[in-house]
Amino acid sequence: MGYDFTGGRSFDFPIDFSMGLTTVQRYCAACDERGDRLAQNATKNETAENLDLEILENNIIVKKYIIDKWQNIWKCCPRGHFYRTIEPKVSFCIKYEDKNRKKKATITRLRLGKCCINEYLAMMEIVDSDKCSICNSAVKTVEHFLLQCPSSDLCRAVLIACKQMKITPTIGNVLADDKIIDVIFRKNTRMI
Repeated sequence: MGYDFTGGRSFDFPIDFSMGLTTVQRYCAACDERGDRLAQNATKNETAENLDLEILENNIIVKKYIIDKWQNIWKCCPRGHFYRTIEPKVSFCIKYEDKNRKKKATITRLRLGKCCINEYLAMMEIVDSDKCSICNSAVKTVEHFLLQCPSSDLCRAVLIACKQMKITPTIGNVLADDKIIDVIFRKNTRMI
């Protein structure tokens, strides 16, 4: 059962109406007449219970519910398999941030698997073959590009950096470690 206090959107989890009232007062009342009307109607509801929770406690409860539900959806989603290997857990945190716009774009594209790598370009029918243009022996995936290509200087540099930092060279580890990301960005010579 949900309470409709968000202008048509309802939640399918149990939530005390006093939390809804707090939400209405905090977010909607200053927005428009509809928010004022919702807040006024909420104050007239005689069945509302007071949980005596602070706003912060209410926010924690709601955020936990959202994260749990989001995580369950993320685990079962047929899309995003590649990205799930890098970020298996959902969160409200920014996943990757850097002041250098080009570096941020490059790493984000690699993390999403949506970049100028032959596997993706062939799927988009931009190139004829998904084979690696450097070694010509395997499908050029992000993993092959960063970790498996025997003829790639970038791949060698990433593997050496992993060995020096005692990091297992997996795609999840490589695209999550800032020092390895620096190596990738410095040694990459092609457009991603």
